[in-house]
Amino acid sequence: MPMILLTVPPDAMGPELKRADLEIKAALRAEGIRGGITIWPVRLAMSTDRLLLEYKSRQEMNDPSGLARVVAEAAKKVFNIQVEAAVMKLDSATTGLYITQK
Repeated sequence: MPMILLTVPPDAMGPELKRADLEIKAALRAEGIRGGITIWPVRLAMSTDRLLLEYKSRQEMNDPSGLARVVAEAAKKVFNIQVEAAVMKLDSATTGLYITQK
């Protein structure tokens, strides 16, 4: 099951969080991610000019860096802010990093 931890701006509202959830899930489905997808939005304590997105999954990935780009761009569409995305497989390999343009 893919799990995503997404930091969001402190002033993010319910509809915005729901839209982010839908955008990210749709982007992952388009990339062939199967099974349930759980997204935990966590409000940022300090930084309001960028977000951090962490994706973890046991599913095999051909291009983890490409997947980091896909989920970062999906989140950026909603919040219109720089997004840093890290993709980690839940095994011995930890790969994938993408940062959107400011």
